[in-house]
Amino acid sequence: MKLHGVAKHQDSDSVFSAATMDQWQRDIALIHEIGANAIRLSHYPHPTEVYDLCDKYGFVVWAEIPLLKLTENETLFANAKQQLKEMVLQNMHHPSICFWGLQNEIAIYGEFPFMTEKMKALNEMAHALDSTRLTACANLNVVHPESTLNQITDVTAYNIYYGWYYGDFADNGKFLDDFHKTNPNMPLAISEYGADASIKFHSADPKVNDYSEEFQALYHETVYPMIAQRDFVWGSFVWNMFDFTSPIRQTADVKNRNIKGLVTFDRQTRKDSFFYYKAMWAKDPFVYIAGKRYQNRAEESISVKVYSNQPNVTLTVNGKTVTQAVLNGNTVFSNIALNMGANRITAQSGHTSDEATFYRKTEEDPSYTYVDQHPGLNVRNWFLDEKEEAELFPEGFLSIRSTINELLANEKAMQTIDRRMPDVGAGMRDMVGTFELDKFFAFAKPDYSEEEIRTLNAELTKIKKS
Repeated sequence: MKLHGVAKHQDSDSVFSAATMDQWQRDIALIHEIGANAIRLSHYPHPTEVYDLCDKYGFVVWAEIPLLKLTENETLFANAKQQLKEMVLQNMHHPSICFWGLQNEIAIYGEFPFMTEKMKALNEMAHALDSTRLTACANLNVVHPESTLNQITDVTAYNIYYGWYYGDFADNGKFLDDFHKTNPNMPLAISEYGADASIKFHSADPKVNDYSEEFQALYHETVYPMIAQRDFVWGSFVWNMFDFTSPIRQTADVKNRNIKGLVTFDRQTRKDSFFYYKAMWAKDPFVYIAGKRYQNRAEESISVKVYSNQPNVTLTVNGKTVTQAVLNGNTVFSNIALNMGANRITAQSGHTSDEATFYRKTEEDPSYTYVDQHPGLNVRNWFLDEKEEAELFPEGFLSIRSTINELLANEKAMQTIDRRMPDVGAGMRDMVGTFELDKFFAFAKPDYSEEEIRTLNAELTKIKKS
């Protein structure tokens, strides 16, 4: 059985991590509604009541300990072993649990030989405590397919974000095929994939980093089929089912929040991408008109997307009807003419239907477009030509284009960063080590001017790379 799942964090609006049965029941009911058959309970053991609910609904669960950024610190490793022991012994009688997750992205700051030995010890411990479950790991894209970190646990998975943080959509399929070529007998899962979206932002021509609902939908509609169509991929877990707290981020218009969720932080709004997965996974018939929050339109005609798990959908607009087949969970009705003012649209398939209203305006609604309030932090726009780029980022020297790993490994560089921007120095220690520092500025958007960032860059470029 191929697993089609979502990942879930514990926190939600107003209560944060102090959730109660009301929040847990609501969350699990939403996951049931979307039609998922598996949940990755990230990145720590969840309350017993959550596992009880998963037992009741029949989900396949990946439970894991919060082991991230593994170092050689023995106190840290002793804590990981203690948490693994407690998680297994406390929860091993929950029938929903199929996987004991031993680590998440331990190689963020680089892969080292000691990691293999420590993971082998955790793997043996998990099997000694419970021989009936599979052990699992979640590596990130910088871990090479031939790495020993892929050879330890019973099942292997990767967190990948091609088409969002790096690369293009097509790289997801290439990554899967390259891994399978290297490991032809090893089934693989995707433990995280996703893109941020705010329900405020919309676009008829969505592009990466516009934070529109439409781009998030395009991302999932493009990437998920690559996962679903490959038989050697045993499952996948959307990152994330719900928006969640992330202290180092300022994503679009939201501070301290990761907005990759298919549902908003307050659980009040299902984003359009939610209905894509519902169309792919759920059995109860439904239709849903996408773009309901993208109401004000200046075009003479628009495209209307409808998600459905039915074979075809009929659209009715201003008295005119057209029927189209549904492929990949959706159908797009092109060139739908809009009259000035309100245009009521109905989508129907059998006994299920949905409706929406779009308003034709004389001008575009500017509130739908994300405007970066910190354009100076977009370092990629600093230079005009190759000569200027070479002067700003000289070869052989550190800069804000150096990776976080490179900077953390250089004491003088970190002293410089901590002196000029102490919050940045602290935040770097929570970021993916293979990211470049300018990506930290782009994602976290700390309150520094372009001039201050240029000054930091100028100081770093006086320090030779190790």
